[in-house]
Order: sequence, then structure tokens, then C-alpha cells
Amino acid sequence: MRSRRKTTWLVALVAGLALVSAACGDDSSSSSDTTKPASKGSITVAGSDFVEQDVVANIYAAALRKIGYTVTVKPHLGKREIVQPALQNGEVDVLPEYVGSLLEYLEKGSSSTDLSASVTKLRSLLAGKNLTALDPAGAYDANALVVTKATADKYKLEKVSDLTAVASRLSLGGPPECPTRPLCAPGYKDKYGIEFKSFKPLDGGGPITKKALTDGSIDVALLFSSDIPADTVVLKDDKNLQPAENLIPVLRTDKAKADVTAALNAVSQKLTLDELVELNQKVNGADKPDPADVANDWAKEYKVG
Repeated sequence: MRSRRKTTWLVALVAGLALVSAACGDDSSSSSDTTKPASKGSITVAGSDFVEQDVVANIYAAALRKIGYTVTVKPHLGKREIVQPALQNGEVDVLPEYVGSLLEYLEKGSSSTDLSASVTKLRSLLAGKNLTALDPAGAYDANALVVTKATADKYKLEKVSDLTAVASRLSLGGPPECPTRPLCAPGYKDKYGIEFKSFKPLDGGGPITKKALTDGSIDVALLFSSDIPADTVVLKDDKNLQPAENLIPVLRTDKAKADVTAALNAVSQKLTLDELVELNQKVNGADKPDPADVANDWAKEYKVG
């Protein structure tokens, strides 16, 4: 009889301890959940139609996630004629932009090589659209005319003005919108008097254009200055067609809270031209890493994400 009572007591004790343990476990889980910071809200960051934009958009996203925002990235959304209206109508909230090209898009002929004046003008134009431009980065990326070393040697090309006498024998390749952009074919015609024999629509400074240049499908490539292939020659823009093209975060004014602007400006402060060139080299490397992974690694290294 005593043995049965002892067994019953032990079973009850074990069951009671199990309940206490389970209760403690629930309390621990609950405590953990309450320490997790709540999201400050949602922000959508977009990039336009080339890989550098995807990297920078993801760096912005990492910086905003670090301070508590839920961030969606829309990479490779399209050219400026698509992404700017998307920003203005609220489909996206933040874009990495380029000072001079955005100025030309908003008001033709308003860009210049003066970065400070360009940013002031840009902010004025954006204010009427409920958009805000933050601090420009040291990193910049301008249109560049690029040839192979063989072409440079054959025609004695060092600067863009050297093309004026020979362009009628040469083909130009680049983004499909180049024939209508003031900083592309029309600009080279107006500023330098350059008219190429033909134009071949390819991609925006990407692998298709680079391959066409190296395999001889085109003679001159319109590429981006922060992503130039090895063993090619960048022709000096000796008449300064290309304006200040520093990267700059542009966002909807209703999203420009103090913590958001501080986070994005911190990215601009640390993103130099050398860093941008290195980021492009990484994403264009043989193993073709995900731009988001490259961006996150950079953000962690520079403590902005």
C-alpha cells in the first residue's frame, strides 16, 4: 500500500515539474518576442535597369533594415522613364539616382560639372514633386565613350574630340535610348560635331555592349565610367559634355524622416568611387554573385547595414 502511494506521489511530482518547466519555457519565449524591435514601417527601394543600380539599391535597403524598417527591393525596375514616375506616384519610395542625368531628365540643359550647384538645382526641381534629394556620394558614374586599344591606335584616339574626323566610319553601340538622350548621341553631336556611321542598340553599359566592343561588332561603346572593361581605352571628355554624375538617394518627402535620411546619408558618406568600382567588379566577376549578397557584405563591412 505504501509502495503504491509512493509511486503515485512520484508521478504527481514529475507531472508538476513538467508543468512548471513548460510554463517557464513559455515565459522565456514570450520574453524573447517582446525584445524583438517592432518595424518602424515599410519602405520600397528600387533600382533601374543595370546591375550597379541593383547593388546600390540593396545597400540602401540594408541601411534601412538596420534601423528597423521593413524593406522591399525592386531590382532592375527599368530605365529612368519608368522608375521616376514610379517614385513620383508612390509605387516605390527610394531610388539611387545620378545628379546630372536626373537634372537633364527633369529640365533639359540644366546639368553642369558643378556638383554643389547641381544638387541645389535638383532639390529645387524635386520639391514640387514631393521628392527629396539627400547628400551626394563621392562615387559617381558618367557616360563614357570606350574603344579597344587596337581602335585607339589605328585612329590615334585619346579624347572624344579625336573622334570628330573619323566617327563617320565607326559604329556606336549602347543603350537603346542613347539616340534620344541629351548626354548620349545627341549630346556628342551638338557638343563635338560627332556623327557615327551607325548605332547598334544593346544594353545599358552591360555585358552585351562590352562583348560587342571586344568582338568587333561595334567600334565604339557607350559604357559607364565606374564599370570599364580591362584592356580598353576610355576617351577623355575634353569638352565636358558629361555633368556631375554623383550617386544620390532620392526619396518621397513623406518617407524622409530623420532616421531614414541619416541612414541613407551615411551610405553616401562612405560610398567612394573606388568602392563603387570594386562593387561592380565583384558582381561582374566570373562567379556572378547575387547583387544583394555583395551589397549586404559591403554594408556590414562599413557598418551601415
